[in-house]
Amino acid sequence: SVIGANSEIHGHVEIGADCRVGASVFIGTIKDGRERPGRVELGEGVRVGAGTIIENASELDLLIPPRAEIPARSYVVNNGCGQPRFVRE
Repeated sequence: SVIGANSEIHGHVEIGADCRVGASVFIGTIKDGRERPGRVELGEGVRVGAGTIIENASELDLLIPPRAEIPARSYVVNNGCGQPRFVRE
C-alpha cells in the first residue's frame, strides 16, 4: 500500500494490500461518548483521492469494499450499518 504525504491515520484502521491513499487524507476512528468506535477497514486495492476524510464514530466497523474508488475531497462516514456513506463528494 502507498500512503500520500501529509496523510493522517488514527485509531483502529486496517489497510488492505495494494491500496493507494492520496495526499492530505484523514482516516480514523472518533470516540463519541462512552462507546468505543468500530474500526475502519479498507479492502484490498482501494483508491482514496487526495483531501478525503474517512471517519467512523459508530461502534460498528466501517468496511470499504475491495477495489472501491473514493473521489478526491470526499467526506465518508459509517451509515450505521457498517457501509460507507458519502456526506460530501
